[in-house]
Amino acid sequence: MGRKTWEYDIEKCPLVKRFNIVISSCPEQESVSEHCRSHPFELAFVNSVQEALRNTEDREKAFIVGGASIYSQSLNLADTLELTLVEGDFEGDTFFPNYEHLIGSQFKLVNRETHRGFRYETYRRICYSHTHT
Repeated sequence: MGRKTWEYDIEKCPLVKRFNIVISSCPEQESVSEHCRSHPFELAFVNSVQEALRNTEDREKAFIVGGASIYSQSLNLADTLELTLVEGDFEGDTFFPNYEHLIGSQFKLVNRETHRGFRYETYRRICYSHTHT
């Protein structure tokens, strides 16, 4: 996740049962909010997406959370997109990069959960076989 997501969106409270990696150009170790220390988490601070990926090489699953720049740098690396899509028009200054053009050619929808006001959508990267029959 980007530094702003860490500081402001999740208020220095790591996501539960996930390896949290904060990517910042100044990756100073910051303290975790007091009220979040009672739940299990892992946390690292790095200065690039590439360094974050090196920290996940021995893990089955890693999440990229927050930061428009982080999403833009990582979209082509993802094998799964787990998106929360909020219905309505809202003002904001940070957005997920355009991904719709990838649906059908690089990603396929594998799950959708619809809720009042939002929905979760999971997309998996399409792997084409190069074998011919």
